[in-house]
Amino acid sequence: MGDFNAVRDPNERLKSAFDGASARDFNEFIANAGLFDFSLRGSRFTFRKSNSRKFSKLDRFLVNKEYVDLWSEACGLVLPRFLSDHAPILLRINHIDFGPIPFRFFDSWLEHSDLESVVVNANNSFSCDGCPVVFIAEKLKYFKSCLKEWDRKVKKEHGERYEKAREDLLRMEGILEERDLEEDEEWVRLECIKELADMEHKKSMDILQKSRTKWASDGDDNSAYFHRIIKHKAMSNKIHGLIINGRWCDKPIKIKKEVFGFFKRRFKESWGERPNFSCPGFKSLSDAEAESLILPFSVEEIKKAVWECGESKAPGPDGFNFKFIKRF
Repeated sequence: MGDFNAVRDPNERLKSAFDGASARDFNEFIANAGLFDFSLRGSRFTFRKSNSRKFSKLDRFLVNKEYVDLWSEACGLVLPRFLSDHAPILLRINHIDFGPIPFRFFDSWLEHSDLESVVVNANNSFSCDGCPVVFIAEKLKYFKSCLKEWDRKVKKEHGERYEKAREDLLRMEGILEERDLEEDEEWVRLECIKELADMEHKKSMDILQKSRTKWASDGDDNSAYFHRIIKHKAMSNKIHGLIINGRWCDKPIKIKKEVFGFFKRRFKESWGERPNFSCPGFKSLSDAEAESLILPFSVEEIKKAVWECGESKAPGPDGFNFKFIKRF
């Protein structure tokens, strides 16, 4: 941590020259050393010469993967700068609880043979009174609880099966060093390899989906790279606090209230009375054509629209992607 006297991209300088070669060397050093750059909150820049309007981000925290694994909630904070050219920077590791994490449906679940029975049983046992919007929302909420419970059981069973297959494989490898395997022992070894490979494949699918990397091929099992992408996204997406009325605030209740107020103001109607558009000389739709624009959507139209959407996309914050909707 400290003053590295270099920036990583042009956005880290204001009204001062950007040296591309220096930034490239600095980025290569960070990548080759396997370090993570903590994003700083509170201010974009950490350095300004006295009586100057030139700003730069020269001070930062660089940490290794082990640090991120232990303190993924850590947050870099730029404190107020007074007489010094540099602003003090602080690394905080306190955890801010914003409530339950969002649900996400993983594509690897579709490869489990018992998933369909879980969904069908949940669908048959669900009941709710209300309008269709409330009905589907409550239904998906009920599906979430059933799938979470099922996933916990599957993870526990898979953990036990993984350790058992690993132990059997190590035992067979030990026997192979002493003598040739018999037919039944060779079958056990091959089955262990197959089961372990299947479990690792499902883990890779989950990691690939979490990383949301588009260009990587499905067969790329570079899980270390995907883990790095996930860590970077998690670190940059976390909200550790906001500047409210000129002061840094890390209280979840106040942050939620400020975020809600921001979007409420953004979507507030600014026009008291909207102007009318009247041009009698323009061509207009016939009554039948105008009527067709406000007809209820047919099931075929809805299904066509859903099937044309990307399978990995989620239509709403409920976490169910289109692959789940198309499958069931």
